[in-house]
Amino acid sequence: MKQLFYILSLLLMSTVGLVQAQGPDKLLTKIHFNGINISGEEYWVFDDDKPGSPYAQNRIIWSYRSAPITAKKCARVAYDKLSAWLKDHDSLVYKSMKAYTEITGVKGIFLWVNDYSKAPKQSKSPRKSRLWIYQKRLYKFESTLMPDGKCHTPSEKQVVNFINAKLVAKGLEKVQGELNGSNIADSIAIDTNVVDDSPRRSWWPKLKNFFNFREKESTESSPQ
Repeated sequence: MKQLFYILSLLLMSTVGLVQAQGPDKLLTKIHFNGINISGEEYWVFDDDKPGSPYAQNRIIWSYRSAPITAKKCARVAYDKLSAWLKDHDSLVYKSMKAYTEITGVKGIFLWVNDYSKAPKQSKSPRKSRLWIYQKRLYKFESTLMPDGKCHTPSEKQVVNFINAKLVAKGLEKVQGELNGSNIADSIAIDTNVVDDSPRRSWWPKLKNFFNFREKESTESSPQ
């Protein structure tokens, strides 16, 4: 009975440790922004051992929980940045996207992260970090994590200029204001060192030691 209790205790600690190690399993804590919605997320994890597009290989990850830690870190940077713009109704990003949404009905946004942490070769010609529109019905907010740990996210200037061009093409006035950031993307360095903090590291040796000890004890106590 004591053995069973010990094993169950270790398994419980491993479950708690796994949740703590992985952190929150949800990225989109707020998704509705007065008619504009962050409706999903996708992760393209590139790997030089599996050269080629994750899309062509059916390796796209569609949830924050299932994404690698490196991609999650860049996704968090992208989400915090985009949601801050959308919460601020005076921001040029919100104004331009809201104007375009009202005339086209495009209101859903997908957060997209390209993770090149394991693909230094493929990162030499990476996908761009930008806002674009998929099949005239969905915004794609695409960010890219490079092997050096830099998370590139669409800049305010890129987003607003892209939407303004769409508005002008439809005969409407573009949103005016002073824009920040580069013409393409903003970059921020994040820590991509992934420590093996899996709870298996802590409970598995204990479990093995326990059974080794029991085996030794049994051998020593058995009659010769």
